[in-house]
Amino acid sequence: MHRRGDAGHPRDVLRAEFDVARLWLIAVWLLSFVFVSANRFLARRVVYGLRGRGYLLTPAVIVGANEEAINLAAFLGDSQYSGVRPLGLVAPRAGAPPRRRGAPIVGSLDEIGALVRERGVADVIVAITAVTREELLKLCEDLDPLPVHLRLSSGLYELLTTRVTVQTHGTYRC
Repeated sequence: MHRRGDAGHPRDVLRAEFDVARLWLIAVWLLSFVFVSANRFLARRVVYGLRGRGYLLTPAVIVGANEEAINLAAFLGDSQYSGVRPLGLVAPRAGAPPRRRGAPIVGSLDEIGALVRERGVADVIVAITAVTREELLKLCEDLDPLPVHLRLSSGLYELLTTRVTVQTHGTYRC
């Protein structure tokens, strides 16, 4: 017979009766799981509700006026889940039509610094197929001194050939 605290043989652990300490440990573990899960569920619902009322949204512009940029604006337009409030599209070149299928053109790449400052933009999302390499480099230089996040939407080829971290914004991967 073992005294409490004796290690004994390893297979005796499997046959041992559950004492208070083991039951307490299992109960705490299960209750922790339930409470953490419930807390995350409720917190998510609160955040979705606040976003639906216009709070906790990040103002963003989308660089590009092509099909990819329009699709990005449509996907990110569901701000309740994405947390992004798209303000409009930034045309790579001046002279773009003022509206592209529901998404307003708010300016051109030449005006990006002023747009970020005037409209309080926090995220600049680039539809990578809409800009040339030179335009992207100029955009990076223009945004470097500003307190803004530059996000690139990427195609499958770029994901496979480079080391890229993929984050989901709403239902669209950026």
